Amino acid sequence: MTEVTQITPKSPSRWILIGAAAIAVAAGGYAVYQRSAPISAKPEAAKLQPEIGASISTLEARLKDNPDDAEGWRMLAWSLFETGKFAESAQAYKRATQIDPKKAEYWSS
Repeated sequence: MTEVTQITPKSPSRWILIGAAAIAVAAGGYAVYQRSAPISAKPEAAKLQPEIGASISTLEARLKDNPDDAEGWRMLAWSLFETGKFAESAQAYKRATQIDPKKAEYWSS
């Protein structure tokens, strides 16, 4: 008869396997956390905030002079979205779709 060797909790290979599994779970959790972090918490977004804020002001002034500029509304909507102003962004996209209802990009955004 052949003898079957069982892996016991005291076996080094068992501890290595448990350690590898723990590292994999921790790495997966960290990846999910990074993806779900708010836009303002991401470093690259923080660098763009002043530029986007200036763009928003410029676009709002432009749209006061030309309220039927669908592309201007789309640009404003994108800028608002990037700064975390989601409700205002949705309103700007809605305005763009009202002006140019045939443009699929406005609807999909």
